[in-house]
Amino acid sequence: MHTFFNRSVTRLRRVLSSGVLVWVAACGCGLFLGASAGPEPTEEKWIPPFYMEDRNAQTGDLERVSMFGPLMEQSFVEPRTWATFRPFSINIQDESKNEREGHFLYPFYNDYQKPNNHRWDIAGVIRYSQTRSPDPGGTPITHFSIFPIYHYKNTGDPNTSYRGLFPVAGSSKGFMGYKEISWWWFPLYARFDRWGESRVCMPWPFVQWMEGEGCSGGALWPLMGQFKREGRYNRQYMLWPLIYDYKEHLDRPNITHKQGFLPFYSMVDSENVESRTWVWPFFGYTHQTNPFYNESRYFWPFFVQGRGAVDYVNRWAPFYSHSIHRGKSKKWVMWPFLRTRSWDEKGVHIEEGQVFYFLIWAQKQWSLANPSAPPAQKSLVWPFISYWDNGAGRKQVQIVNPLEVFFLGNEIVRKVYTPLFALYRYDQLEPGHVKQTLLFNTIVWEKKPEVSRLALGPIVEFRSGKTEEETSGEIRLLLGAITLANYNGKKALKLFGKTILR
Repeated sequence: MHTFFNRSVTRLRRVLSSGVLVWVAACGCGLFLGASAGPEPTEEKWIPPFYMEDRNAQTGDLERVSMFGPLMEQSFVEPRTWATFRPFSINIQDESKNEREGHFLYPFYNDYQKPNNHRWDIAGVIRYSQTRSPDPGGTPITHFSIFPIYHYKNTGDPNTSYRGLFPVAGSSKGFMGYKEISWWWFPLYARFDRWGESRVCMPWPFVQWMEGEGCSGGALWPLMGQFKREGRYNRQYMLWPLIYDYKEHLDRPNITHKQGFLPFYSMVDSENVESRTWVWPFFGYTHQTNPFYNESRYFWPFFVQGRGAVDYVNRWAPFYSHSIHRGKSKKWVMWPFLRTRSWDEKGVHIEEGQVFYFLIWAQKQWSLANPSAPPAQKSLVWPFISYWDNGAGRKQVQIVNPLEVFFLGNEIVRKVYTPLFALYRYDQLEPGHVKQTLLFNTIVWEKKPEVSRLALGPIVEFRSGKTEEETSGEIRLLLGAITLANYNGKKALKLFGKTILR
């Protein structure tokens, strides 16, 4: 599918860029017109909105082609080249890694190919993957599932292979943290196996008991239950989850003890943590020793004060809150009105702000190695405007952009769906090179240091340029069928690229 899609887009691009375009004029007459005659080998070809090229200003290499407004687009910029037929499909290739991915009506169908793995899914519900065996001639690992009905995995080893038809009968391994889950006419019978212990339910979840060496206990859920494993834990409860007493890590010098009589009282004691809560979950405190952290809670989650060596909380919700957790600093002002965040990641300092979650979103990124370098930034004012600046001379403004704020960082949404809403787009490809498009590439204006162009669909195009030797201006009608030119003050008339009057 990927190869066929790429070849189809390439063939159509060649037909249009070759200068052969069949179109019907407003009067209903059919015209067979060539593209404007005599372009330079690296000149960008324009037939707005049917065909447009973007070329590298330094090398003249073809970088991108747009066809039929926003409907078809192909990018040749390596290493990740791509082609899309909006809004239906996109194909992305990374030849350096020999990886490919394709999407149809994203996120409905997704296909990924890597050197040792092929996987696809339909709406995330039907999934298939096959991984080649590292041993020559070995059995590939195949997995197929229709969630939650059917589960199948074949590794060539009975200990890791499984098959199940839910709720009739079967098993699944390595799911939800369990070594194996098996069932028969669920919920009449279910078995949950961890390493060294098993919990049997018949029927689930009301009648349960433990099996395994050193394991004992059972439950009549939710009335009462107790489960024990020697040297590991002793858990018991009544009227779950209101009354419980859990002792964990029995093989350590300092065990972890969790106890609760909800909603009146709960506690946690361990080697590192002491926590108490009264009138759960409103009032309480937490003391942590490594790393040091103290927290007090008053009418949680509204008033919380926490101070520590790494983490910090100062919450007076909904008016103001400030927290630092795992190196990320977050502030709320008049929740949910304004939120700001800042953190360091992969050599970059990031600052982010949001107004009412999605109405306004903005982010800036600075290089930690070179803080004086211009920052990269992106801003979204839903659903009207998006602004993007990579800090290296590339900028873009788009009107309208209703989806991207809900799919931040999603490459497929940005490539497939965002251009469909671009009533107006401003692109600064590099300093001094600006392209603006209106009504899905129907009206295009481009400004370079040496030349500027304005095209009103395929009807008329204005060009002007200036070099040390020559100044020129042209008005091209009907894709260059008629051209009025002015070269250093000398006027000329061309028909189909041939000068007939000077």
